Amino acid sequence: MTRFARIVSGVAACFAVIPAAGYVASAGWLAGSSAEAQTTAAQNSFLSAWNPPGHGGSTVLERFSLSTGRPLRTLTSLPGRPATVSGPSVASGSVWFSVSSGPRDQNDTASGDPAPNSCSGQVTRFDPTTGVSSTVLSFANSVLVNHAVPSPNGQVLAMITGNCTSSYFNEHLLVEDLSSGKQWTIGATAARCHALFSVAWSPNGSQLVFPFGPASTTNAQTGIPPSDLGVGMCTTPQPSEIAVVPAGHESEITAAELTPPTRGCTYQSAAFDPRGIVAIEACEQGGPPAPGIYLGDAYLVQLNNNRRVVLRQPLKISADVGTVATDPSTGLVLVSESQGQDDYHGYVRHAYDWVWTFNGHELHLVGRYPQGAVTAEPF
Repeated sequence: MTRFARIVSGVAACFAVIPAAGYVASAGWLAGSSAEAQTTAAQNSFLSAWNPPGHGGSTVLERFSLSTGRPLRTLTSLPGRPATVSGPSVASGSVWFSVSSGPRDQNDTASGDPAPNSCSGQVTRFDPTTGVSSTVLSFANSVLVNHAVPSPNGQVLAMITGNCTSSYFNEHLLVEDLSSGKQWTIGATAARCHALFSVAWSPNGSQLVFPFGPASTTNAQTGIPPSDLGVGMCTTPQPSEIAVVPAGHESEITAAELTPPTRGCTYQSAAFDPRGIVAIEACEQGGPPAPGIYLGDAYLVQLNNNRRVVLRQPLKISADVGTVATDPSTGLVLVSESQGQDDYHGYVRHAYDWVWTFNGHELHLVGRYPQGAVTAEPF
């Protein structure tokens, strides 16, 4: 959600302390050794949309080495501002993106007064073998759609959507069967001012997992309920929990489907992995267990199939956001975090984008990047 930081700046995505291998000064990234980056013959690279140094801020789809962390080849250019690109996601040999824009603010009030019919959205499929992109779905300008994620077989799409003028913290999931065109929703009647994050599919395509923060009944400081606020304004949602829901039919998000985070924390990203569910949990300042003067802590959390936490691995502090991505065919788990701080010496800190693999027990460094907004997707 692009506006999430507006009201939850006190809960930062902050991430981990992993020993570094040799620094590659010419490229400006830190590469993990072949012993650290756990690869298999079937999985030797990952994809990321990023802004490589020397490209004037343009965004490209890049293939990276999983063993060294180095960029290998630019596959295609991606749309720039004002469009927002969500992805990549990989399924059945294709790479999927959603491209959206809007809504357009009509003034500089707190809500922005979103203009009707000022959104655009489409889902694009890219063939890395031929280099050809094709539009899979297009949406009316009255709808905002982003974070489209294909099922493992590439036949069904799950995406986040909402009304163009009222989507601010008021989105739900839209699922479409691409062969039949049938659509259904998940969480469409959730109370306004909730938090909703990108989904991940179970290996067999029967379930979806994602962080979901229910709406607060009132603002803790003002006592104002969300219903009394105008469009484009919200009270802070409750901490995001892990939601696991059936993917194949319309439903609402119930309390029985939610797994809460550690007190003082909120979930940012979740995915199914061979051991159950892997997730990233961002926490308040220095907590838990003790307050600190930096933005906050974060953890990689492993839950078993009963959704009980079996491991909590600290990640870098004071980062912007973190994501987990898994490959159902190999079990590979990739962990990414944006602008996590490498060292902490008083107020002097160095922020990087980080990529690790995770084997269920420990993190292994793949690469550290000083810029470019690298977020890894198995490929």
